[in-house]
Amino acid sequence: MHFLHGVSKRQMVDAFHESFRNNADASKTMKSQVDQLLGALEPVNNRDEMVFTCVPGTGVTFSVNGKGKLTIDDPAFAPVLFSLWLGPKPLSPDLKKGMLGR
Repeated sequence: MHFLHGVSKRQMVDAFHESFRNNADASKTMKSQVDQLLGALEPVNNRDEMVFTCVPGTGVTFSVNGKGKLTIDDPAFAPVLFSLWLGPKPLSPDLKKGMLGR
């Protein structure tokens, strides 16, 4: 994700938390992993970049501006994470359309 404006950590955590609640029933059973990710979020500025990388069979890595922040070693977490953008109530409907090539 490339940011076009700054976002505080609180704004980031609130948006992710709400989207997990709206899109991922599994977030309740994966509370520990969700909490790890929310704890690793940080404020971002214009032009900052967040990267989530799914490593099949391993889990998800998270970095900000090329700096590794977190690895969640649970292959079941990737679909829960992707639901933030691709679930029924995504963070951004336009982003979902773009990610799906629509």
